[in-house]
Amino acid sequence: MVFAQSHLHTGGVNATLYKNGEVVCATEAEYGSNSDSASNARDEQNHLVRISSCYGQIGKDDGIRFEAGDVFRTESYYYGGTDDVRFSSKLAAGGHKK
Repeated sequence: MVFAQSHLHTGGVNATLYKNGEVVCATEAEYGSNSDSASNARDEQNHLVRISSCYGQIGKDDGIRFEAGDVFRTESYYYGGTDDVRFSSKLAAGGHKK
């Protein structure tokens, strides 16, 4: 395996890829903080705007070798409580710019 990338939605905290119970790669979500709709493209407040990469975490020279019987598992954590400090209010939502 030479590359892996997680996929999260709003509320996502992190995602981890395991091989035989050992962490292969872990990524984290980043949320936008700019509330000015005239200038906040790619930094929209309350929206997931970036997920860190597994690039560089997976065997820099030769990837990850695996054999028949190896077990890969993914795990993603989400949080959507009204006390989530990543969001500006309990009602954080809205359109997402492309």
